Amino acid sequence: MLFFDLIDILKDTSTTIAFMQARGYLPSTKKCTACRRDMNLQQSAQTQDKCIWRCCRCKRTTSIRKDTIYENRNMTLQKMLVLVYLTNLEVNQTNISAALDIEIAAISNFQVKLRDAYSQFLLNQNARLGGIGCVVEIDESLIAKTKPSRNARARPVTAKWVFGLFDRNQGLGIIRFVENRNAETLLPIIQEVCLPGTTIYSDGWSAYNQVARLGFQHEVVIHRNEFVVTGTDIHTNNVENYWKRCKSKLKRMNGCIPSQLSSYLDEFLWNERYGKSLHERFANTLSIV
Repeated sequence: MLFFDLIDILKDTSTTIAFMQARGYLPSTKKCTACRRDMNLQQSAQTQDKCIWRCCRCKRTTSIRKDTIYENRNMTLQKMLVLVYLTNLEVNQTNISAALDIEIAAISNFQVKLRDAYSQFLLNQNARLGGIGCVVEIDESLIAKTKPSRNARARPVTAKWVFGLFDRNQGLGIIRFVENRNAETLLPIIQEVCLPGTTIYSDGWSAYNQVARLGFQHEVVIHRNEFVVTGTDIHTNNVENYWKRCKSKLKRMNGCIPSQLSSYLDEFLWNERYGKSLHERFANTLSIV
């Protein structure tokens, strides 16, 4: 969505609500929790959104934000739409705070909820890769580590390994945190994620020696000799480029809180699948939250 289109949607509260309801970003119908009758959306000058759900039978009322990510947030729906838009543009929190006059803590809390929505959506998808005639490249990478420092008081960072699988045919990948890189850890993930008939390309890491025993065709490129097996398409360049894209976001952020690293990886995976353009990312984000 172009920013000029967004401005038209934000011109007043009723236009914003109509836009969000038409696309399923807010519920367009509501059942009364007491008598199970359909509730009506009525104007209410006393509420932040200038409207409220009201049951014509028992007169019970409820917020239009009930059971949504916008519930219990002390900012207008217009501000929250812009917050989602700027977050999808990867504008930093300091600049969002200055543009919208929102405290950074509130922005951070809202963005955590967005990433939680991405994580839950990916979990529900239970994506599989590969299949007959398809190639999946695999590789492991260190995504968090302690850097050399002269500061004796520098806080140590626990090394975190991740295992990645990238499907050439779909152009999609999956990333999993792993405690270590041994065969007992990596092989079950390969078997869980890759469909029967998949051809797997890997480097010469010893943990992959038993991949063929799982029933997959397995081709290996030895990186100390070459990065592409001469005369073939056997390489792991795609999954390594996948790592590069993944890590570049973390570098732009100058790192993140270790406890939130998993959610940032899920955000990256979600954007790779459902947010390749700003329009797609904005629309799909609003549709799942």
